[in-house]
Amino acid sequence: MADARRTVEAVWRIESARIVATLAKMTNDVVLAEDLAQEAVLDALRQWPESGIPQNPGAWLTAVAKRKAIDTWWRRERLDDRYRAIAHDLAARTIEGMSPEDWQPIDDDVLRLVSIACHPVLAREAQVAVATGPASARLIVDGLADAGVMRGSALLPSVRGELLTRQPPL
Repeated sequence: MADARRTVEAVWRIESARIVATLAKMTNDVVLAEDLAQEAVLDALRQWPESGIPQNPGAWLTAVAKRKAIDTWWRRERLDDRYRAIAHDLAARTIEGMSPEDWQPIDDDVLRLVSIACHPVLAREAQVAVATGPASARLIVDGLADAGVMRGSALLPSVRGELLTRQPPL
């Protein structure tokens, strides 16, 4: 066990630059090459103590890392195929009464607001306030309370109070 670990460490010190360079040339991605090389080292640490140290440890690490690169490409290609199929399916569908030409692009600020407003850390009342602003949130909270939708919500009075005391932006 200790011999295999020392061998892996020694081989990595000597061969790491060559392995990463080979993988970087193959993948055109230095970060991916480093990740693949490190995964190969982990495989060596798992396998060599049981199966023994190969005759050419550097070549073994390079071969394992190259196979991992091919597996990564294959997984990405399958994922891209799935994305294309989903995009094709969505493009084929139309919302009732709307054609794709009627769709309006969503501003990035809107997406950011939706992401913040939907964050699970925020309570539902806070999500409403974030998404609609103080004046609209006050109307929505009051309307929901009047409709009985939020009856029994312990946070409702405090949210309404915060909305009433908030200063509108200039």
